[in-house]
Amino acid sequence: MEKVLADAFLDFYKKMLKPEFDAIQVKLAEHDERFSEVLGHLDSIYDRIGKLETESKEQENRLQAVEQQSGA
Repeated sequence: MEKVLADAFLDFYKKMLKPEFDAIQVKLAEHDERFSEVLGHLDSIYDRIGKLETESKEQENRLQAVEQQSGA
């Protein structure tokens, strides 16, 4: 009796559950790939923002130096 029940559960798993789990794993892999792409884009945006902030601060410092020289 236990062997028959175990075989029935195994058959149910193979026919019904395994294909669903396999499909979920494929979709999960696709989402992981897209998420990695998005993170890469965000990293490049943050890097560019950091560079723009640095450039802005440098320009502000130069402007202050010019103002101080012209006022002195």
